[in-house]
Amino acid sequence: MNTKTEKSTASTQISEAFLSLRNDEQAAHLMRFFKTAPGQYGEGDKFLGIRVPVTRSLAKKFSNDVTLHDCDILLGSEWHEIRLVALLLMIKLAQKCAKARDLEGLKQIIGLYDRRLERVNNWDLVDLSVRDLMGIYWKCTKDDYEARRLFLSRWATSGHLWRERAAMVSVYPLLRMGSLDETFWLAEHFINHRHDLMHKAVGWMLREAGKIDRDALRQFLNSFCTQLPRTTLRYAIEHFSPNEREIYMKQ
Repeated sequence: MNTKTEKSTASTQISEAFLSLRNDEQAAHLMRFFKTAPGQYGEGDKFLGIRVPVTRSLAKKFSNDVTLHDCDILLGSEWHEIRLVALLLMIKLAQKCAKARDLEGLKQIIGLYDRRLERVNNWDLVDLSVRDLMGIYWKCTKDDYEARRLFLSRWATSGHLWRERAAMVSVYPLLRMGSLDETFWLAEHFINHRHDLMHKAVGWMLREAGKIDRDALRQFLNSFCTQLPRTTLRYAIEHFSPNEREIYMKQ
């Protein structure tokens, strides 16, 4: 993989393209939606007011010219949408590495993502990046359960909201690969988490686990439903029958 360190023209061109599309009215709406006011989880984040489909289109346009160093530069941007395009471009680079069986290049991408997770600083940035990146990584490396758990433990025990959410959401590709253990382990680990964004993430992944093995989810809920935050429980049992949902909620 090309990781040249000189200032990249691609990152400059991408930034200029995004700045040219600035929409202040839409930006104001997004800043309210993503809770950027003082004391809120997205405090201080800045938006250009560019919709995700446009960002994806620009990522596709520049995907053949970008390097991992470009992505690193873009992750340093003050603008939310530019950090998002950096993450989408990292996914495209990871896909290329997987296709070329470039495991070393893929490890470099995941290493950058790990180091720069503080710049992946809102739930949409986490959710739109971690599932694809970690899914590609685990399929290529074929890490066993213990290796995956060791990796996820660093994020889960960090005390950093976005690393914690990244840990929880990254079990999604593992569920698709048929491994449910990480989901139930992390759901138990985060059972007393205080933040609503983690309650939703845990419930979401439990619901996905239930789509694969409803009995395994029931077994988990029978052990922990009285301790789960109500938001988590509501998400987890969304696809249960009305009668069964009522039984669990009353507990």
